[in-house]
Amino acid sequence: MAEAKIVYKDNKGFWIAEDAMELAFQYIYTELKTGNYHFSMMENLLYDCEVVINGWNRSYLTLTWKYDLPNLEDEQEMIFLLENIIVKLQNKGEYISIEELQSFTPEATDWKNFWSKPFRTINLLNIFDALIKMLKGEWDSTNYDMKVNWNTEEI
Repeated sequence: MAEAKIVYKDNKGFWIAEDAMELAFQYIYTELKTGNYHFSMMENLLYDCEVVINGWNRSYLTLTWKYDLPNLEDEQEMIFLLENIIVKLQNKGEYISIEELQSFTPEATDWKNFWSKPFRTINLLNIFDALIKMLKGEWDSTNYDMKVNWNTEEI
């Protein structure tokens, strides 16, 4: 499984399985599409999400927010968006269901096959927490390994 280093500023970030990050971007994209947010570069944010969720940049997955969130207001709006996603995820319980995972319709041809069992909600919560800390300047690591627990055998 391919990994990507997700960085925001000063090379601070984390390593993560690309598939997990693609899933996180599905939630970001879905939340952006609600129309409840204002970003100065909304079209860029939507396009960058599409690039990630459709697998167009596999093996070169990057976070482009240092360009797409050019000011403090945009950073604050993204924090608000991510916090809203966290609340929604916390209400889902311990796992994201197969049905929900399959409801996303990216162009990536392997999506439905890959997401064929439930996914631990805590994995997504950890990703969004890290992204919020990066935006707030509270993330210190330049080489953190964001472990994803894929084990769902006890389900």
